[in-house]
Amino acid sequence: MFEYSRAAMHLEERRGVDYLRQLVNHLYTKDFEPTPLQKAIVDMMPRYIIDTNRDSKLQELLAYEPHCLIIGKARIMADQNRYETYEYDVENKKYFLVEDFVEKHKLEVINMSLDAFTKEFI
Repeated sequence: MFEYSRAAMHLEERRGVDYLRQLVNHLYTKDFEPTPLQKAIVDMMPRYIIDTNRDSKLQELLAYEPHCLIIGKARIMADQNRYETYEYDVENKKYFLVEDFVEKHKLEVINMSLDAFTKEFI
């Protein structure tokens, strides 16, 4: 990430803020075809996807499938979790924040582990 910010500062100093704004708008507003990797990920029908802050093509491709989106948060937030989890509502085509996602899924993992343990040893 260090190199990206330095490159942006260099362009801003040499060509100005307007040039940089136009460049970013040009790059990130163009429609593009999904990459082979994105297609392969969609074929796996993931339950969870992690936002990489690069593009939203994966979210577009999964618009008709239920899934959860995990977004990282800055260290400055002083929160226990360094991420937020959103669940996708297929009917309304919107993400909504899942507040107790971590605790809910911790319990699921514990229960699955206990079930597996009791089946194996009882």
